[in-house]
Amino acid sequence: MKISKLAASRILKPLLGLTLAASCAFAEATPGGDITDMSLEDLMEVKVTSVSKRGETASEVSSALFVLTHEDIRRSGSNTIPELLRLVPGLHVAQIDSNRWAITARGSNSLFANKLLVLIDGRSVYTPLFSGVYWDAQDTRLEDIERIEVIRGPGASVWGANAVNGVINIITKNANDTLGGAVTVGAGNEDRALANVRYGAKISDTSAARIYGKYYNRDRSAQIAGVDAYDQMESGQTGARFDYKEGRDTASVHGDIYKGTDGLRALTPSLASFSPSLEQKQTHFDGNNIVAHWSREFSDGQQLTVQGYFDRTQRYDLIHGERYEIADFDAQYLLPLSAYNQLIFGLNYRNTRDFLPKTGSIEFLKSSKVSELYSGFVQNETKLFDNAVRITLGSKFETNSYSGFEYQPTARVAWVPSDTHTLWTGFSRAVRTPSRIQDDGRLLLQTVPTDSGVPASVFAVGSSAVKSEILNAFEIGYRAAPAKNYTFDIATFYNRYDNLSNLAQGAPFVSGNRVEIPYQFANQNELRSYGFEALNTWRPMHSWTLQGWYSWMTSEIDIAEGSLSLGNNGRVDPRNQAFLRSLISLPYNIDFDSYVRYVDSIPDYKIPAYMDLTLRVAWKLSDKIEFAVVGSNLLHRSHKEYVGDAIAVSPAALQRAVLGTVSVKF
Repeated sequence: MKISKLAASRILKPLLGLTLAASCAFAEATPGGDITDMSLEDLMEVKVTSVSKRGETASEVSSALFVLTHEDIRRSGSNTIPELLRLVPGLHVAQIDSNRWAITARGSNSLFANKLLVLIDGRSVYTPLFSGVYWDAQDTRLEDIERIEVIRGPGASVWGANAVNGVINIITKNANDTLGGAVTVGAGNEDRALANVRYGAKISDTSAARIYGKYYNRDRSAQIAGVDAYDQMESGQTGARFDYKEGRDTASVHGDIYKGTDGLRALTPSLASFSPSLEQKQTHFDGNNIVAHWSREFSDGQQLTVQGYFDRTQRYDLIHGERYEIADFDAQYLLPLSAYNQLIFGLNYRNTRDFLPKTGSIEFLKSSKVSELYSGFVQNETKLFDNAVRITLGSKFETNSYSGFEYQPTARVAWVPSDTHTLWTGFSRAVRTPSRIQDDGRLLLQTVPTDSGVPASVFAVGSSAVKSEILNAFEIGYRAAPAKNYTFDIATFYNRYDNLSNLAQGAPFVSGNRVEIPYQFANQNELRSYGFEALNTWRPMHSWTLQGWYSWMTSEIDIAEGSLSLGNNGRVDPRNQAFLRSLISLPYNIDFDSYVRYVDSIPDYKIPAYMDLTLRVAWKLSDKIEFAVVGSNLLHRSHKEYVGDAIAVSPAALQRAVLGTVSVKF
């Protein structure tokens, strides 16, 4: 559904008029909520850790950083982590069907987007099979998330490989901040049922713990051309956390167990037929993890941090099956050399054991393999001219089982003339290391007839010669709070990608009664992209906050002659995106929140431009009870946002949805 300028005007004017009228009418009578009790300058001073692996204020960092606070999350009306990420400037968050998402920063989006590192409390959640994220399996109780820190642009100098286009770091609350009980239940036409419960308690003066459980059931998407999407989803998750703090020591242990199913209907190739068949099958996924963290602060400002985790996950669907066991150990040390100089360095080891059974269309040379990663990083920050200039130099060094030795340096400079103005620039090198399927996988793409009548099967074939994809990125940004009720943040970037993956045609050969045409994974493509993201936050009155952002990006790709480009031909991302969010606190503890989102067309996938509206009304009956109603996709009966490019997923359209929830604390 295309949105004309006239139609957009007809939609936005009444919405903004209603927002303004409500705010002006109730401004004087409105008691401040959590978010309105903080000035915008205070929000810029939120402590973050994702940029340099040490605490620093959001306003100081020399990266394109955005923080979703706990109050942002509460008032978003979201039920899943991907829905929350729609609020982040510059991210392209596209829902493919009821349970699949395409999410990335600064381009190259797809169902298997592989250049965005996602962490939950420091635990990497990307799958080594293709270096991307299964978003349906990444869940937690959203009310227990403290904040989500999102870096747009490279973060590889401290986080390592695959932190190429960005880093999403999801940080959950300390158990001391979640004491008591809480229950949320909800139902709607799309989110058919959801329920979560959490209970936290003090164990001693120095420790606390919590447990939680969550259930989620989502209906299938709308049919397109009479084809059933078959993408319903059901999942459950439980977990616990323990936190301890005494003196200079801080420790935590937490873990999760989850299990779920969702439907997949897709065109699957076959050796026995020239035409792919439309098949459907339930996807089964489950896993568990445990993370242990300890840190000690010394009297002279030094700090030692140690973390280890174990993560087991498995997934079996229509296309493939996989099981992974990952053990990771990380240690870092913060060493203040002087009042103007800080050094931080660390070491990491990761062991990954996989089990990849043969299926109808995918097989591996080795059905089981152990891969190892050894890495270290060092980063130094120097402050000059009374802390007005801050220079950061550092690099990550690692060796892995697929591409060997890699280095990923960064150089960043920030000029901070006052507490409310920061001008920054940076140059970074980041790599995306080869994935398991690129190393020794064999994927059937299609079977085609030949002139002689002998069938020919086309395969994508892995190679141990595949190298890492390389990004060289240059960024400039400026953020400021020129008034107590207004802030803005702009970031520009130029990215050059070398050694981009592609499939290069090999020599056909006869195998039995058929011809095989191999397309081998290679590194022959190049890509250049550039653009900017601009964020504005304005609080015209104490009870009303407006936040809007706009992003623009374009790219050019050089594709090697005669090769396949794995779905990335430089035209898989919207050129323009815009977002406007309004948060209003009304009398009688009523919230009226809304956001409008515009996404430009994606011609190669025949996705037209669309505009969408989400509304949330919540009433706090008391400090213990809240009722909320959320309406999403309100401007369409149904619409498409993206397609499953690497897998021919059955067409799905997202429908208009309404959800009601009740939250009770005790």
